[in-house]
Amino acid sequence: MKTIILDNDIGTNPDDFFSLLMLLNSNNINLPLVISGNNYPFLRARLAKKIIDQNGREGVVVVSGEPAGHIDFHAQEFIEGYESEINSDYKSEIKKVLDNHGELFTSAFRVYQI
Repeated sequence: MKTIILDNDIGTNPDDFFSLLMLLNSNNINLPLVISGNNYPFLRARLAKKIIDQNGREGVVVVSGEPAGHIDFHAQEFIEGYESEINSDYKSEIKKVLDNHGELFTSAFRVYQI
């Protein structure tokens, strides 16, 4: 089983939505952490958390990443009325995953230095 950290900017284009669904529904993937960044990182993280909750997956930590970028968030209507506490300490969460899992599958555009 491969352990993957998904780093995304869900809520603008459908690619991140479909990637998250694919990972959540794979029997060969351990997804312990999802990080949502770019512009509006807390809203993006809340959307990812709602999708995870709706798919009945427990134990997936969702955190907001850096509030960098300029891409608009187009999914506000899908998280209206949905509240979830979102942590922004993504570096600590990445370290926890690295400490608790052997090998990570890496295929990301962002590299984190801890």
